[in-house]
Amino acid sequence: MANGIGNDAKGAAIAAPAAFVSEHFLKVGGLALALALMLGLGACREEEQGRPLYYDKGTYGGQQDSGISEATFQELKQRALEQKGP
Repeated sequence: MANGIGNDAKGAAIAAPAAFVSEHFLKVGGLALALALMLGLGACREEEQGRPLYYDKGTYGGQQDSGISEATFQELKQRALEQKGP
């Protein structure tokens, strides 16, 4: 095939499977992208929105506790003294 005859047929034979493989990868890649997008959007649950993403070390970022009544405080103080022992 030194004169170049037959090279076109050989090239076409190689190009056909290459086009099929390329088309196949595009389809598979498109499906994989669609699946990843669906999974990504499905992971965004409403109850997870608005929560802190970054935390300051040593700082409580939650809601502030309500105070206790004086009677409850005295009760807890008495219990602590009883548990302390002699």
